[in-house]
Amino acid sequence: MKLFPLFIFIFLFSCQKEEQKPANTNAPEKVLSIEDEIGSFTFVSNIEGIEIKGDRISRSGDLTLGEDLKIVESSSSKVIDQFLMQEWGKVGFKLDQNILHVYPIKNSFEMTYTVKDKKVQRKSSCQFNNLPDGSRFDSLIAQSKEATPDWETIVTAISDLAKSGDKKSYNFFMNPDLVAKTILKNSEDGGTSIVKILKFMGQNGCTWD
Repeated sequence: MKLFPLFIFIFLFSCQKEEQKPANTNAPEKVLSIEDEIGSFTFVSNIEGIEIKGDRISRSGDLTLGEDLKIVESSSSKVIDQFLMQEWGKVGFKLDQNILHVYPIKNSFEMTYTVKDKKVQRKSSCQFNNLPDGSRFDSLIAQSKEATPDWETIVTAISDLAKSGDKKSYNFFMNPDLVAKTILKNSEDGGTSIVKILKFMGQNGCTWD
């Protein structure tokens, strides 16, 4: 008899999963395959010719989020762009008719993908609308000169400022002075990841004035 409540729970859970299945098979997004154990997924859409691959899918508002996101040209299996979790964190995307929107940095940096003549076409848009307070960078540099600085926290915070459009933070990584070199030397990866991000952003329309 003790097993009876368990059977009821399993039955209700299976019913709930059935109710959560999308009724509209023509929806702009649908899951092609999900491997539950590792959380990997491949998305197909109404944009024939584009696949979106990644790990650990989730939702945030109108965006779908994924780790280690890859934009793949279906016909050639060529990876057009990839956004690694260790560099970008979770990256959001959504589908709007025949356009795939990817937001490596929400509210400032967007990549769009369409298909023409069976080839993936990509465009980018970058606009730093809300620049961070410049005094924040100076405060972080001051923290680095304390007796026991938290190097990783300082570098991460300056990275966030650089990705948000702060010029001094951008130069900290791309044109480091002696102070910056000392801080980066004490960080885990020496700023390698953020340099890759800033270069990618610069190649795709971002400017730090």
